Amino acid sequence: MLSGARAELKEDSTSQRYVNLSRDILFRANYSISVQKLAQQLFITPAHLHYVFKQVIGISPKQYITERRMELGKSLLADGMPPTEVAKVLKYSDYVMFYRAFIKQYGIPPTAYHAGEDA
Repeated sequence: MLSGARAELKEDSTSQRYVNLSRDILFRANYSISVQKLAQQLFITPAHLHYVFKQVIGISPKQYITERRMELGKSLLADGMPPTEVAKVLKYSDYVMFYRAFIKQYGIPPTAYHAGEDA
């Protein structure tokens, strides 16, 4: 049996590995994967994935996915990609879903950001 400090260190190390693996999987999937599917790929429960993310980076996996997805969308828009194409690349079910998520994150529509307005 591990002592308290060693058990905590082992848990932290394992948690960090889960987060690192999650980041890699999400990056390769353009941040377009559900928490459920991500947990399945890591062979852990969604509840444990939530715990690990909160412990290691302080936010839920859903928040992490949304923030990275929006950052990627913002970057693609800044590079000149049309908003409707960005929504497709990020695998939103339709443009309206991307539009709403972008406004919620940045306070302006993706079309305005694409046109050069700062978010």
